[in-house]
Amino acid sequence: MKTIFTSLVLLICSLTSFAQHPLYSIEASGAVTSIIIEGEKLYAANDAGSIECFNWKSKKLVSSIEFEHIKDFMGDDMLPKVYSIDKIKDQDILIAVSQGVHGFRDLHLIIDKKLQKILDAEQDQMMIKKAYFLNEN
Repeated sequence: MKTIFTSLVLLICSLTSFAQHPLYSIEASGAVTSIIIEGEKLYAANDAGSIECFNWKSKKLVSSIEFEHIKDFMGDDMLPKVYSIDKIKDQDILIAVSQGVHGFRDLHLIIDKKLQKILDAEQDQMMIKKAYFLNEN
């Protein structure tokens, strides 16, 4: 009985020894909802109304793109959740799906860190989950 218990403990210990701990972590301003890694840059969209660009090697914040406040169903100001992001390779062009009014979504094209709304939640009333670039065009 003692041998079986010892064997079981050794088996459990050997199985859990394969779990690895992260080398380091990078803290974003909100809960991260979407990530893109390109070269040394890590783009993290979050539920605090921003997309943050980190240098993952130096662990430093490079830049941040802030979205405008929206009104919730009670009429209070709040930061929109950024649900999805995508990026054109080797260019400073992103596309983002963010929370809009009445539960609908806004779609933004971001060129050189400037937001341009493509679809408006109030006018277009779309329930977009994700947006991706197909190619550079």
